[in-house]
Amino acid sequence: MTLGEAIEAVRGGVFGYGGRLVDRALFSHLFDGEPEEWVYAALAPYQNKDGGFGHGLEPDIQTPLSTGIATESALYCYSLAGNIPAEIAERVVGWVEESCRKSGEVPHPPDGFERHPHQPWWAGPDRTRLLAIVGLLHSLDVTLPSVVEEAAAAIADETKTGGEIEEYHYPVFVYALHTSSFSRREML
Repeated sequence: MTLGEAIEAVRGGVFGYGGRLVDRALFSHLFDGEPEEWVYAALAPYQNKDGGFGHGLEPDIQTPLSTGIATESALYCYSLAGNIPAEIAERVVGWVEESCRKSGEVPHPPDGFERHPHQPWWAGPDRTRLLAIVGLLHSLDVTLPSVVEEAAAAIADETKTGGEIEEYHYPVFVYALHTSSFSRREML
């Protein structure tokens, strides 16, 4: 299969077999040259008033509440689009900062999520999610308050990876990749 054939096969999946609007907007931006504003518009309904993202953006957790994984997913989409609008970034940073001030992390899962469909692997705590969020915000050149930077650094330093970063440690990798202050860069 050639690269062109592979792209067309993916196009068939995204547009023909139930791809969400956000998936279609990302594909159209990345492969058809459509404007990044398409991605922004597709992500807008997922953002909550508190600044975080929810509403099933991560399909395995369908809560409307803001979650770390949905916010991370949104930031990943913005990074693929190449930019994040300043007002969106400001709202995300506000949500992350408020979360860090309350608990030193982004709460996951949020209280009340269990009332909504979700996969069992999202039911447990996930402290490292903050690392992926901070790393992605850094990749988008978003300045973060010191309380957020300090919380992320503390989580990164205490995260045990057994000497190597493995698949489920990817938030540590995303953080290390985009944050020069990571104290264990030699792990990369």
